[in-house]
Amino acid sequence: MTEQRQDAVRVCASDELVDGGAGLRIPATEASGDAVVFFVRYDGKPYGYLNRCAHVPMELD
Repeated sequence: MTEQRQDAVRVCASDELVDGGAGLRIPATEASGDAVVFFVRYDGKPYGYLNRCAHVPMELD
């Protein structure tokens, strides 16, 4: 498998992601079209997800 490097994109100020909080939803565009991504902080680390279930056509949050 070939690793692809993505350029970093600033999505919010660090203090906007409260540990264990509600997170932040942002509209985005990906290969198949418009999408929503969301970001959360858990155990002190930020995580980002494509807000789409791979099994059922619905958002995860």
